[in-house]
Amino acid sequence: MTTPLPDLAGALARKPPKAKPQPVADLAKDAPAPPVDRTVARVQTGGGVGPRQPRISRRRKAVEAAPDVVWTRTIGYNLPRDVHARAKERARAEGVTLTTWLLEAVNAHHASLGERLEPAPVSASGLFAIPQHRGERSPATQSTMRVTDQQFTAIEELANQLGTNRSALLAVAAEAALDEQDDAP
Repeated sequence: MTTPLPDLAGALARKPPKAKPQPVADLAKDAPAPPVDRTVARVQTGGGVGPRQPRISRRRKAVEAAPDVVWTRTIGYNLPRDVHARAKERARAEGVTLTTWLLEAVNAHHASLGERLEPAPVSASGLFAIPQHRGERSPATQSTMRVTDQQFTAIEELANQLGTNRSALLAVAAEAALDEQDDAP
C-alpha cells in the first residue's frame, strides 16, 4: 500500500496569513506608555535623540594624524592602444614610469590641449542640442595610475575646463608629447 505524498508545491505556494493592521483609534484606547528618559535611551540604544555627530572617514583621520604624509589615490583611464604602446616605450626609454611620463606630458602641454581636443558635434535641428554623437572610436587600453590629491584635482579641473573627461585629456596630452618627441631630431 502506498502512502499519499503531501502537497508540498501547494503548501509552499500558500502565503501565511497577514496580521490585520490595528486601527489608530484602537491604539489610543490602550494604556499610555510610561515616559522614557531620553538620555538613558540614547545611551542604551544609540538612538537618534540629540545632535548627530559628523562621521569622520578613515582617510581624514589618517590625514589629521599624519599631515606631512603625501596621500595618493588610484584613478582609471583609457588610452588608444597605439598611443598606450608608444607612450609605454617612450617612458621605458626615458627610464621613468608611464604615470610619471603621462603627468609630465600633461604638465608640458596643458596650455595647448584645448586646441587639440575635438569638440563633440552638436545637433541643433530640434528643440534642444544633442551632444551624444560619438566620434570615431579606436580600441583602447584600460589602465590605472596613482596620483596625489593635488594632481588628481588639477587633472579633473583641467578636464572640466576643457569640457572633456580624464581619459581624453591624458590621450591628447600623450599624443602631443609623442608628436613633439617624434618631430625632435
